[in-house]
Amino acid sequence: MTDAEDHRVWRKQLAPGVFAPVALARSSPEWQAAYRLSKDSSTFNRWRGESGGRGAPYLELRQFTLERLNLAKCRFMGVNLSRARFVECNLRGAEFAGVSLNGATFVNCRLRDANFRQARLARTVFDGLDLTGCDFYESIRAGWSIEGVSCDHAWINTPREPGEPPEEFDTGQFEGIYGGTRFTVMLPDGITSIDLLAVPFYLRRLAEQGIHDVTLSSVQIAGKPGLEFRTAKPNPQREFEVQRSVEESARYVRDAFANLQDTAELQRNFIELLVSSVRDRDHQIDRLLDLSARPTVTFNNAQGPAIALATGADSSAVNVVDASNTQAVLTELRNAKIRLGSATESHEIEVLTQLEDALTSSDPEIKQSFFRRFGRQALDIAKQIGSSVLEDYLKKQLGL
Repeated sequence: MTDAEDHRVWRKQLAPGVFAPVALARSSPEWQAAYRLSKDSSTFNRWRGESGGRGAPYLELRQFTLERLNLAKCRFMGVNLSRARFVECNLRGAEFAGVSLNGATFVNCRLRDANFRQARLARTVFDGLDLTGCDFYESIRAGWSIEGVSCDHAWINTPREPGEPPEEFDTGQFEGIYGGTRFTVMLPDGITSIDLLAVPFYLRRLAEQGIHDVTLSSVQIAGKPGLEFRTAKPNPQREFEVQRSVEESARYVRDAFANLQDTAELQRNFIELLVSSVRDRDHQIDRLLDLSARPTVTFNNAQGPAIALATGADSSAVNVVDASNTQAVLTELRNAKIRLGSATESHEIEVLTQLEDALTSSDPEIKQSFFRRFGRQALDIAKQIGSSVLEDYLKKQLGL
């Protein structure tokens, strides 16, 4: 037996279109209310405002059924309508502010612009109705059903007051945001920062497992941290499947992140080792050069006495002093390139070798000629070595 059929079996008709779960005396406020509701909303509203109505500010219309009635702009404040049924009623602009409608059902009713502000709507059914323009601000909507509703705009997070614009929704968006049954998936150790980043992965895993009838509605950080999902209707088996899937995905992501952290630590240590090696390399080269701010630049060679290379007034001229020590410096630079593993082309070694050989000549012109010829190539080699000191020195010697 359906819920609608069950209502018809045990309900008692009090007036046309108004049915109660039990018979009531004509003198009771509930019977009087039923009689006036059967007329129209204006009759009911006037009665509520008259002396008789004020004598019954609270009406118990629990489990009543109202069918095919014109109740537009009807004021239901102070009426208990829990588990009531409204069937094919015109309720446009009706006032339900603060009313208990827990478990109530609206079937083929007109509800545009109705006021449900602070109403209790737990398990209330609005399926298939047009809720455009309704005010749901501060209402309790746990487990309500709005499957297939249409709603272009409504007030739900802000009150319907002058100057306060409503929230606007695309087709199906209102149901997608506020509909269905919600349940929370708890994660071990709560929600971590990596879980927030991994939420799209968790949802993709659910889809891969064929779970398409749930959507993520929110992420709860305070209280009991977890992921809140929504389904169209209560489904304990589906809730279990989602819980298990998200837990497995979370363990996978957290383990992968821990391994990534370990790898990152190794990479960081390796980078620090490389940086240290580069610093040592620069130190090995730079210790060969002790440049001062004076025009004369001195090379300190551990294998021989100090030698100097100086620029004259003409920047294109190079005066080589103490050629034997200069030759020793070039030899050590060539060996440094070999030790550092940067001499991958034989012509680089050849350049340094020819410069060394030229310095053995007794003719100063030959020495200067070779330096001009191979100076720029030596500069390129200095850049490859990575010593800014040597590079700057060669630029000065070449007049660059």
